[in-house]
Amino acid sequence: MDFEDRVMTPEAIEASTESAVEQEHKQDHEAEAQLDPSADTKGEIDGGQHNDQRATAMKGTTHKKASLSLGTQVGADGKPTGAPQAHAEPKTADSAHVSLVATGSKPVELAPGAAPTEDQLFSRVPKGGQAVTMRSGSTVAPNITPTMADHNLYIGGAPAVEDIRQGGLGDCYFESCLIGITQNDPGKISSVMSFAGNNVAVTMQKFDAKSGTHKPVTVNTSTSLLTKKDKFGHTKLVGSKMRIADAPTKTAWWAEVNGKTVSVHRRDVYETSLWAPMMEKAYADFTQSHGKDGQGLSKAEKKLGSGYKVINTGGAVEDCYQLFYGDSVTTGTQDTTFTPGGNIITSNIPALQKLLTYNAQQGNTAAGSTQTFMHARIGSDGACKRGDALIDFCKSLLFGEQLLDDVNGAIFPRDIRERIDALLRKINRQLLSTSLTTLQTTIKAKIAGTKKDGDVAKATEPVITPDLFPHLWDNSLPAQFGELRDNLGILVNLGDDSGNKQRTNYAGHAYEVRGIQMADNTGAALALTAADLPAKAASIDPLKSQVLMHNPHATNEPDMKGTGPADGKDDGKFAYTLDQFLRNFDLLRFADVAH
Repeated sequence: MDFEDRVMTPEAIEASTESAVEQEHKQDHEAEAQLDPSADTKGEIDGGQHNDQRATAMKGTTHKKASLSLGTQVGADGKPTGAPQAHAEPKTADSAHVSLVATGSKPVELAPGAAPTEDQLFSRVPKGGQAVTMRSGSTVAPNITPTMADHNLYIGGAPAVEDIRQGGLGDCYFESCLIGITQNDPGKISSVMSFAGNNVAVTMQKFDAKSGTHKPVTVNTSTSLLTKKDKFGHTKLVGSKMRIADAPTKTAWWAEVNGKTVSVHRRDVYETSLWAPMMEKAYADFTQSHGKDGQGLSKAEKKLGSGYKVINTGGAVEDCYQLFYGDSVTTGTQDTTFTPGGNIITSNIPALQKLLTYNAQQGNTAAGSTQTFMHARIGSDGACKRGDALIDFCKSLLFGEQLLDDVNGAIFPRDIRERIDALLRKINRQLLSTSLTTLQTTIKAKIAGTKKDGDVAKATEPVITPDLFPHLWDNSLPAQFGELRDNLGILVNLGDDSGNKQRTNYAGHAYEVRGIQMADNTGAALALTAADLPAKAASIDPLKSQVLMHNPHATNEPDMKGTGPADGKDDGKFAYTLDQFLRNFDLLRFADVAH
């Protein structure tokens, strides 16, 4: 499928981006109804339809100099805790004559946690100097000013996956690519980024049609960040977030006299992961001229004008690797297959072989080696089709259960309590079956193109209420009820990839695959290769094997009851059983890099 087939019409794109300006987190779904209806599902894009952009800044946005106030620290639970705050000490009486030793222009620099003595900052003299009657702060409790380290892109000198925190733009595909590179080839990030004066220079690869090869293009962009004000008047970043180190790298102490008050100050200098939002900004600038994958802009994209508007329309994550590795990249996709009640291992041999190849080649950066990057997503239509099949299967199970219950009731006498229990079971089954039938009608209409993502999400809400229908939450019942529950966790968020509803994973959202752990039915690790998989597939237990995942939002892990992720740390990193992975994702996207 060519590039034109993967984008929305310019009218649809404009409508989606402009309407989203006031909704920073109303998010990156793929808007399949606005894609070419004849398009093959492998060409579906991930992300798209977010809000404000740069390159040519959108309505309501402006560029602000990067500062700590635009960044965030991250707590032990994986959630943002905000930027370090300035602190002013109250004034107290202190009559003295003082002479300054350390000033704002010539402070005393110390390691974090260390404090100077008072006479390192100012001395008290019998007379002369500056007469004061008040003081503010001390070497024990100073006035504090947190600041960013100058000309600093990384925390600890290198990029880290924790730095990547997708914000309000629909570019999950690009952010997921950054996670893959940072996890497996972090040196690539630092090799293409540098400070150049007051700018950051980023080198990306564009495709040159005349030579048929990729050529480097350096984007020089200032360290200002795209922002907008929320309804409370607070300025916030629009796109990728900037992480702030947990602790300062150094402190600077000084004293000053204002009027009759001597004050003690400490400036805390923090490293920041400025590289992550700067990489996104450079990508928007690059895209404005060369397109999302460096192969040029479509007619629809040219009409948007802004590179941020273009990257906001979504894309294919595997195509992003060419921006960094050029001609060395070979890309592809692989479907997964799911049939309720079927053998999920034997029906997914090609997908499992790609996962095993990824595991074997992960982190290969030596010359002459091949390195694989892997991502996964489920499309809106794919989620609906799997949900439709699961509803049919579960309704047949409910019918079978009821038939058996009726037969047993006719054969074996029941007392009044047993008859009441049987009646309650019948009511519960009928209610669930009726609710599923209603939902299925909407799902089928969505597949036929007469309903939208939001219609399915709304229709799913009454069915997925925790514990309302015991069959969906009782893991001792046939597995298909739990499988349907997982599918409902996708359907209830169609059209939204960062909502706070119950969820499994989001549709139309690019997740990075961190790794795979194959295991047998005892939980023992299996050392399998892609070549020997077909002969040894029977040894794999899909419930004991795991696939490790990463959401580029750095949050929003699976949370089916809405009570928080299972590990208590919502940092976007989570594990699915192999069974869940193959059910909840319908497409693997991969890039092979020949070093």
